[in-house]
Amino acid sequence: MHANKLKYWSESDLFVKLGEGNERAFGQVFKQYFSSLCYFANKYVFDVQEAEDIVEEVFEKLWKCNHHISCSEHLRSYLYMVTKRTCMDHLSKNNHAKERQLNFAMRIGDQEPDFIYEMIRAEVLRDIYLEINGLPEQCSRIVSMSYIEGLRNEEIAEKLGLSVQTVKNQKTRGVSILRGRLV
Repeated sequence: MHANKLKYWSESDLFVKLGEGNERAFGQVFKQYFSSLCYFANKYVFDVQEAEDIVEEVFEKLWKCNHHISCSEHLRSYLYMVTKRTCMDHLSKNNHAKERQLNFAMRIGDQEPDFIYEMIRAEVLRDIYLEINGLPEQCSRIVSMSYIEGLRNEEIAEKLGLSVQTVKNQKTRGVSILRGRLV
């Protein structure tokens, strides 16, 4: 099914449907928040796979108590707070918890990371990724390969069978479109 054929609910309808246990509404919330929550969780556990597992657990909890969610701010707060709490639980249960906690303390200077800052950062990155995915197909692929995967123009050109100049042009076009959309 193509993304443009999917039905997305308005925010108010989404929470009604979510409260009713509608799987498509849950899928919409999952798609909207999964990446940013994984990024956020990784700031605590420093392990991408573990962060993804934690976020999946958070969504299981959401599915079980979705009738308590009534608005987007409540949902966002719930998701980030439960993610943070679940990360802390995993760290304390993990056999390597002391090593990770020491690493965590050294990285942040014995202070808890600014929760709001990290939440905003995760949301901004999610918005950027959504906008990149909204670019024309080839442009989106090239921008992702360059700025997310870190590939050089020559590598992108080789992988996609394009000229280096085409890659440069598409990157310039993509950045220009993103600048217009994100500013």
